[in-house]
Amino acid sequence: MQTPSFIKKGYVVAALIGKGSTAEVYRIKDNISGKYFACKISGQKARLARESELLKRISHPLFPKWHEYVQEEGYACLIMEDIRGGNLHDFLTRRKHLTVKEALYVTLELADGLNFLHELQPAILYRDLKPANIMLRQDGKVKLIDLGTAGAERRERAGTPGFSAPEIFLGERQDFTCDIYSLGKVLEAMLIGSEIPTGLMHIIRAAISERQEERIPGMRELIRHLAVYQDMGKAQIWFHETRNAKSRVYREHYLYEKDIWLKPVADYNTPR
Repeated sequence: MQTPSFIKKGYVVAALIGKGSTAEVYRIKDNISGKYFACKISGQKARLARESELLKRISHPLFPKWHEYVQEEGYACLIMEDIRGGNLHDFLTRRKHLTVKEALYVTLELADGLNFLHELQPAILYRDLKPANIMLRQDGKVKLIDLGTAGAERRERAGTPGFSAPEIFLGERQDFTCDIYSLGKVLEAMLIGSEIPTGLMHIIRAAISERQEERIPGMRELIRHLAVYQDMGKAQIWFHETRNAKSRVYREHYLYEKDIWLKPVADYNTPR
């Protein structure tokens, strides 16, 4: 895909950091401020415009911050926060699996952001949660990128085999439980090859049931189950505080471990 003139005029292209069938993502530097951003370029302008509008109205630390949207003849550019780090898919390819503590941390971060989407008016389903869209920042925090398939309830077939719920591929009605299914699959993928505790396996199975009506019904309910599994005492405080932004500070206090993704692989083989 040819780099649009908008990028050439206002920014310096630092690197191509991602390429898919419909879009390319560049790391760019603002000529005036010197700041770096990620720029997603696509010829599918309507789809990228929808993603831009969604990202613009979302204010949650899980998602990249919106910066600018520009359309040119034949192209559209979505400029947003530059996330330094790697995606979970590549991380699992190297590490094979995470510890239970690490997997719970990532899952609760994702669940908090997905619950935010579900409680918006109108509600938003993310719809294509998978390790390749989950970024592990260099400081250890988690980000969720690519809202290209996110939106309200619908029957569009847009998902990833192995992570998306069956109803997405069948063209059936989708609800909040399709994101719960995908999050359960991601949690399972983070722990494959390790010994998954029985209690946690029960939660995973309740999230990834093939039948929608048999799954955990809501993201807040899934958060409660995971928090109770993590720590009975802290779970009550965490669940109470999820109603305000301070909950994220508290959650990081007992789950967050700075720079965990930067440790050598050997460090993760040490019993905890």
